Formats: sequence, C-alpha cells, structure tokens
Amino acid sequence: MRRENGWTRDRESIPGFCKCEFIRIRMAKQTEKTMRMNSHLQTIIQNCQARTDSLSLFHPLASIAVGNHHFCRGRSLRTAPTRKSEHQTYYYVARPSSFPYLQRTENEWYDIVSFKEGTRMNGERSGPDFSPYFFRLAENLRSIFDSLYDGIITVDTTGRIQQFNKSAEKLTGFTAKEALEAPLHHILASRKDARLTEKIVEAIDLGRRIENYELEVTTKDGRPKTINLTSTVLPGLYEDEPVGAVISIADVTEIYTLKQELKGRYRLSHIIGKNYLMQQVYDRILLTADSDSTVLIHGESGTGKELVAHAIHYHSHRSDGTFIKVNCSALAETLLESELFGHAKGAFTGALYDKIGRFEAASGGTIFLDEVGDFSPFIQLKMLRVLQEKEIERVGETTSRKVDVRIIAATSRNLRELVESGTFRPDLYYRLRVIPIYLPPLRERKDDMPLLINHFIEQFNTKMGKRLRGVSEEAMVALWNYDWPGNIRELEHAIEHAMVLSHGQMLELADLPVETRKAEEFVAPRAPRNPLKHNRQNDSKVERSMIEQALADASGNRTHAARLLGISRTTLWRKMKAYSIT
Repeated sequence: MRRENGWTRDRESIPGFCKCEFIRIRMAKQTEKTMRMNSHLQTIIQNCQARTDSLSLFHPLASIAVGNHHFCRGRSLRTAPTRKSEHQTYYYVARPSSFPYLQRTENEWYDIVSFKEGTRMNGERSGPDFSPYFFRLAENLRSIFDSLYDGIITVDTTGRIQQFNKSAEKLTGFTAKEALEAPLHHILASRKDARLTEKIVEAIDLGRRIENYELEVTTKDGRPKTINLTSTVLPGLYEDEPVGAVISIADVTEIYTLKQELKGRYRLSHIIGKNYLMQQVYDRILLTADSDSTVLIHGESGTGKELVAHAIHYHSHRSDGTFIKVNCSALAETLLESELFGHAKGAFTGALYDKIGRFEAASGGTIFLDEVGDFSPFIQLKMLRVLQEKEIERVGETTSRKVDVRIIAATSRNLRELVESGTFRPDLYYRLRVIPIYLPPLRERKDDMPLLINHFIEQFNTKMGKRLRGVSEEAMVALWNYDWPGNIRELEHAIEHAMVLSHGQMLELADLPVETRKAEEFVAPRAPRNPLKHNRQNDSKVERSMIEQALADASGNRTHAARLLGISRTTLWRKMKAYSIT
C-alpha cells in the first residue's frame, strides 16, 4: 500500500474491493506502556478465574485486532478475499506490529481500516472519530490489569518481560520499571529451577500451556515464597506465529506451609510411641508404603487406625494423590453402595444426576475403608470384584469402569471370627488381609503414656493459650491405673477436660474426669513419675511387684524399666538384687 495526500489508496490488485476508507486514530501520550493492552487481556483474565471472581470482558478493539469482525480472519490485508454482502462493513488493523499489543510511542499511530463493498475510492475521509473511546478503553483495561489479585506478567518469545502488573510488583518486590525487558528467571529467581525462562520459551514454541506449576522463588529482599504459576501462549495475528506468553502467578506460601504441616501431621514422627509393639507398627508402615498391596489395620476404637492409614499414604508414591476416607458403618447398604461406586441418573428415587463414587474420586490415590467388618453380603460381593478386577460399576449402569486406587481397610472387629461364623466372606477377608497391621490398645503400651500426655498438654497449651508444665503425681497415678477402653482418643479428651478446668501450672487429680479419678483408689504398680518415691511407705511386697511389672512392660530392658519407675538404672539394679529379681 502507498500513501497519497495523507490517505492510503487500496491496491488495485485486491480483487473485490471497490472502496477502502482509512480512519486515522491518533492517541495522546500518557505513559510509555499505557497502550500495551491487546486482545489477549481476555486470556489474562481467564487465567485468574480459578482464584478470583469470574470476570468477562468484551473488547471491541481486541475483536478488530484478531479479525473477529473481518470475514477473512488471520489473513494478510493484501491477500484477503472479499466475498461478503455489499451492505456489511468490516474493520481490521492495517499496521500490525511484530508484537500484538497496541504499542505506541509519541509519534506512532494505528490505522483502523473499514472495508465496504459497492463504492469506489474517492479520497474522502468518513466515519466517526473513535479516539476518545479508545483512550478511555485503554485506561479501563489498564485499571483492570492492575487491579487483578494475581500477579500478571507477559513475556515475548525470548522470555523477556513485557508487562508487569501491580500484584506482580507486590509479590516479587520488583517494580515494573526494574522488571521490564529482564529475563523471567531474573525476577522469579529459583534455586531449584534456574531454567524457568527456557521452560516458558519452549512452551511458547510448542504452543503448550503450563498449569499449576509450583515454584519456590526468592523475592527482591531475599524472602522465600512459594508461587503457583500458569502460562498461556499468546497467539499473534496469524495463528501459527505465537508472540509470547501471559503468565499468572499467585502467592501460595501460606497454603504450601499448611499443606506441609498437614503432611507432617501424618508422618511417623507424629505417631507417638516408643513401645516395642509400636516400633513394629513403624517398621510395617515403611515396608509397605511403596507397594500397592491392600492393607488391613486391626485395632480397638481410638487406637489411631486412621492415623496409620494416612502415614502409609503420605510415605507412598501416591502421596500427591487423593486420600479419601469412608466410614462404612455409618451408612445403610443402599447409601453405601452409591457412596462407594457412584450412580447413574435415574438409578433410584432421588438420583437426579450422575454421581461419581469414592473409588473413582480416589483414583490415583488411596481410599481408606473404616469398619469393613460391617459390610453387608451384597457390598462384600461388589468389593471382591474391585479387589480382583480393579473395576467398579455404578448403580444403574452395566458398564465397568477401571480404577487405579490403593485400598487400606480397617476394623475394630475380629474378622477371623466373622469368617468362621459365616457372616464375612473368606475370599474377601484374605484379599483385604494381604498386609495386616495390628495396633495395640493403650493398656498394652502404658509405657507410652508419659509421651502421649506431654504431647497432648503441649497441643492444648498452644490451642488454649495456657502454660501448663505437667501432671501431678496423684493425677498420673490415676491416669496410669485407668484401663482406657477408648484408648488414645479417650486419653486426649481426658487431658483436654483437665486443662479446661485447671487453674495452676500442673494438672491435678481433681481436674480429671470422674471415671478417671476413681482409678486412683486402686494400687498402681505401674505408675510413672517416680512411683517408688511416691510409695516409699509401702511395704516391700508392693515395691517388688512394681519392679516386676515394670520389667515385664519393658520386655526385660532394665534401662527402660528404670525410666518407667522414675529411678536410675543403678537404683533399679540394687533393688532387683535386694529382692532377688533376675
């Protein structure tokens, strides 16, 4: 094209054009980057919809820029055919830049071309002046861009930053002026991923989107932060020519920290116990974690079966997958079937839509089935198929669906007795019990009670804002004597009860629940916190009994027994010699 008298005439070689009117739009200068907004702002906003309120934007200038109002979208002006009705008008940017933002310097302007068939070029300028409209539009788009909660960064095909909004400034500590034209990895500096710019450039070349990429970065002032990054390719005026990428970044440091704390909560270090029976549990967890074999956890209510199931999951290769718990004793048979396997629309009264079951939801992760001893015969049959074929069938469907899930089952009932009585399928029992784990009740591991009590005191000190230092000897005797039918869960609630009522720095006997206090009336041959000193006036028969009981609890380990009794190993050895205990 060429200019004549300030206007541009259409090339005669363009078939079908009888008239080509050019409207010159001059934009006043405000800031160097004010007009660097384009059709891809819609993409920017869509990237943020997952973390902010949904926002929809109709951008007329963007539609023009990508040719939405032009019937030959993406074609060069010189080669664009014109085969539309003679009464339609279309707009197109006549001077696209190499980078499809509305870039502008002081003396640069853009021509918006209107094509209309049926008339001839006569050199007249027609049409309204859109300058004020586009100026206001640019201002509004800039305000939207800077008001987005997530940091928004745009880069060119080399990975150099072209735009940097206010949220990105706040998150990284760098100003837009410092960030512009800098390689992305200089601003989002990460020790663990120094190739960030290369990854973005590679994704641009391949036309690939990067989603939910977690990255640990260091801000300008040296603070570590965890961000969630999403990158979307910016297409040019021609679909096969990308011009860069728009990157949204969100600060997920707090979420990441909580996530790590949640994982830590189910690590072995948070399963408290030094008893030799618990050491066997730890070993079994570590040995079985990385396999996909089915695990059956057996233990009384309150012994921590779910905690062990979580620990197995978080130490396995499925730790990034979903962990789903189902309490099988809480639902009736029909509801449990729908909950586990899902249902099709109309499968039964009230099934108004398709629903996926817990097995499908846990695919790629772990499903924890608590109280499997309460399975009905029908559910047992369906469970057998899941274990054999790794398939489920939704209620109301005849199509099987594959599931990739590890099954951890738990029960407080004796399944072997249920098998012998005919109420539990033996084939299902043996498939569930590939790896059995037994959790001892608290009464079988009372040497762990001081550890557990101290743990709960620290936990509730933090929760309640108190500073209790421990438990009085009288209270410890009562806690030790009690049988704890509710196991660790009951102990936790008893400590919480006592801490709510406590006024001092030590938990006293009067602070404990009534049923626990009654246990203090009985002799306590295994009470910790130096029970031998507490019973110095007792006769030698009681003292001998206490030593023998401590040795039995410690499996003959004298160091462990002395710790339980609250005396030194030398004192224990001397008393054992005095009472002829071998």
